[in-house]
Amino acid sequence: MEAPSYSQSIKPLGLTLLITMAVINAVWAFLPSWAGASIATALYTIVALRWYMKDYLAGGIAGVLGFGIHLYVLLFHPLEDLQVFETVFFYLNLLIPIPIACFGFLLYPERK
Repeated sequence: MEAPSYSQSIKPLGLTLLITMAVINAVWAFLPSWAGASIATALYTIVALRWYMKDYLAGGIAGVLGFGIHLYVLLFHPLEDLQVFETVFFYLNLLIPIPIACFGFLLYPERK
């Protein structure tokens, strides 16, 4: 019996992370102080569907985009106005896109 390859084990993990990001941002969209979460909810939902259809490059690009936006906010905008939940959601949105991007770019050559 052959052991599953790394790509077979990270495909469902990447999809799970994308769905997690969509849910986190959907909850965050209901908090009145952060309007960008509704856009992120749509983005991660669409990318999760694309991932399911084996378009892993979309996941890589979305991960880089999500990380970049939140890194920019962290560096150039004060975060002291955020409540506890908002702070947790912000840092989850900063950190979870990193493995999504890595998985997407690792899996992309497999589709070609």
